[in-house]
Amino acid sequence: MKISRLKLKVEMAKRDMVQAELAQKSNVSRQTINGILAGRRCSLETGQKIADALKIELKDILQEV
Repeated sequence: MKISRLKLKVEMAKRDMVQAELAQKSNVSRQTINGILAGRRCSLETGQKIADALKIELKDILQEV
């Protein structure tokens, strides 16, 4: 699955959240967060953890095809 880098950055900015904080709240490594922000794909489980940490729906940060 591909998370939109722009949408993720916007959601993080809305919450004044940095990568390390998102990693901690989502229980995903900071390296994984960094990879997603660099354009790498992630698993459905990882995407859901990130969405849950941001208190949003997963579809709100998915990259549109």
